[in-house]
Amino acid sequence: MIESKKTYAQALGDICDIPLSQLPTPCIKGDMVVVRVKEEDFLAGLEDCKTHLHGRIILAKGNKPLTHLDLTKKLQLVWKAIGPWKAIPLGKGFYEFEFSSLEDMQWVLGVGP
Repeated sequence: MIESKKTYAQALGDICDIPLSQLPTPCIKGDMVVVRVKEEDFLAGLEDCKTHLHGRIILAKGNKPLTHLDLTKKLQLVWKAIGPWKAIPLGKGFYEFEFSSLEDMQWVLGVGP
């Protein structure tokens, strides 16, 4: 049996527990798919992004891949001077790092890789 792929909206609904009926309806304008978002929702999302970073873990050739737990433990040792944070795995070595404050995120950027 061939399993059909989920649409982006279906996958997003599964992750966020949002019914598909509550997601904005996309429309096509020219060669682009456009989704209208309320300004207040856009601004709230933009505010959240101010304390999030996206990164990719690149290891030296031959190194064993890190699990999410291993990465978190290693970073806790280095980032012990900041408040609570989360590492959210996005797949293929990519992570979203969520910090509790803009200052904490800036501190991490200042420390470097």
